[in-house]
Amino acid sequence: MSEADWSSADARGIRTRAIDVGAKSTLRGKRQRRVDALDPEACGFWPEDWRTLAREWLADSASRQWKTLLGIAGPTRAAMAPELLDALLVAGWLTLDEKREDGRWVAVRVEFRDMERLRERLGLPNRDRLAERHRALLDRRFDDAALDAAAQDLIEMAPALAIRRHALLGKLAGWSADRRGGTRRDFALFAAGDTKGIADADWNWLAESLSLAEFGIEAHTPLLLMRAPLGIAAVPDFVGLTPATIAAGIGPQGGMPRWRLVENRTSFERAARRYGAQDGVIWLPGYPPGWWMQALTQLLERHPAPALIACDPDPAGIEIALAAAAPWESAGLAWQPWQMEPEVLDRLPSVKPLAEADRALLARLLDRPLPAALRALAGTMSERGIKGEQEGLGEL
Repeated sequence: MSEADWSSADARGIRTRAIDVGAKSTLRGKRQRRVDALDPEACGFWPEDWRTLAREWLADSASRQWKTLLGIAGPTRAAMAPELLDALLVAGWLTLDEKREDGRWVAVRVEFRDMERLRERLGLPNRDRLAERHRALLDRRFDDAALDAAAQDLIEMAPALAIRRHALLGKLAGWSADRRGGTRRDFALFAAGDTKGIADADWNWLAESLSLAEFGIEAHTPLLLMRAPLGIAAVPDFVGLTPATIAAGIGPQGGMPRWRLVENRTSFERAARRYGAQDGVIWLPGYPPGWWMQALTQLLERHPAPALIACDPDPAGIEIALAAAAPWESAGLAWQPWQMEPEVLDRLPSVKPLAEADRALLARLLDRPLPAALRALAGTMSERGIKGEQEGLGEL
């Protein structure tokens, strides 16, 4: 059928054409109706309950059966549905198929016109633009390899979801660049302006895709676990101090010969019980997050002492030890590796082979200035192709 098959517009601007009729018109005919010119402003004046129902109708494909749209409306909105259908028709947003039944025309099927533009007018996302933005994510890169890896997961996700989560990764990059630290609620306030502004599903995805602790984000208020012969930290086991407690100066008081940092949690607990009556023993939670570094800096301002740092005898352990030593180096205090000499590998009950990522990290580390013990450990691991875990040492 051609444009000539359409009738002239009636008083409301509606044009009609017959479809699927035989040699002569019958009461069993079918027709289409439409208005040529769009009225994009019309839906802005509709009642909110009309707009709500229209959004529900537009959640799927552009072509919908009228009985399907009636089913979405349900019995409570059955009277409203034909009114909304007529409003959409007169505003030019759809083409309506009708059939003759019992002497009257009844709706059969609708085809929404310029559907994405209508969705925008009703406050729904324009999916064509979302798809363009989604494709653009493929070309964006972060300075952080972990964030880049998480971003790759977004390629297969629905555009709206991928865009929202990519924005969270961008906020994480900003949080990290500012060296911030805090709880999940602190990050949600930073990222979304609301402490509850990140959905549980998005938190779950972030936690599965990244080590949030490495970005200084804890599920609850982070605690610096320690034991020391200093004031309230002089306990038989160990205590947890919040960063705010340390910043306020309500922390251990006194003096001692050294600090001991221990990465593995089990090894830390053993060391706290063994050495904590004389030395300060602190748990090092992997790659030290920003809040931990800040707390250690504040602690050293009041209790300066050299440090012994014990991490896993593996490539990541060397990198973690170097990172954890930064507060001591900034304060001009001495530090040295502890239980990280090459012989430690021989004392372990079992070792693991180096992965390709381990070898790449070792190569980067050996290009850096390293304490003698760590350089020797790195060289031995590289030669023997093995690494270990601190927990296997038992007592440090």
